[in-house]
Amino acid sequence: MDTGGEKKHERAVIVYDGACPLCSAAISWVRQNDSNEAFEMVPCQSDDRAGRFPTIGREVCMQAMQLVLPGGEVLAAEKALPEVLSRLRRYRGLRVLFRLPGFGAASRAMYRWFADHRYGIAHLWAHVRRSPEAGTEHAAGTSSSRRSEQRPEDRTWQRKMS
Repeated sequence: MDTGGEKKHERAVIVYDGACPLCSAAISWVRQNDSNEAFEMVPCQSDDRAGRFPTIGREVCMQAMQLVLPGGEVLAAEKALPEVLSRLRRYRGLRVLFRLPGFGAASRAMYRWFADHRYGIAHLWAHVRRSPEAGTEHAAGTSSSRRSEQRPEDRTWQRKMS
């Protein structure tokens, strides 16, 4: 029933890993570029996600971003990216890249690699961005006290890079 007010468009919902610094940075970027308010963001870890989207389990949304479209269709990982871009006015034109031959397979592989290594990348990114005044640790962040604070997958990633 129309109450006489302007009917607000339904928004797509991005379900993301709210504990991941890179995922949170990507969500901030989407918010900054979402002039149409086309998205709602819901961290995977929230009770809101569990209540509103019971079919999107925690394990699923911790593996990849989930995009719930207004009609209820769910797009995951690299399949969500073109839809996200198409809803951001400044980046709509990039959606055509996903139609290029081979781009789908490449984006799938890149997304999977990035998602699997996101905590290690975030750890490295935090050290690279650290200002010189913050201390004398080098960019790899290998002090023993810092190592004990890392998640196990971060240490695995660092060993692979050594």
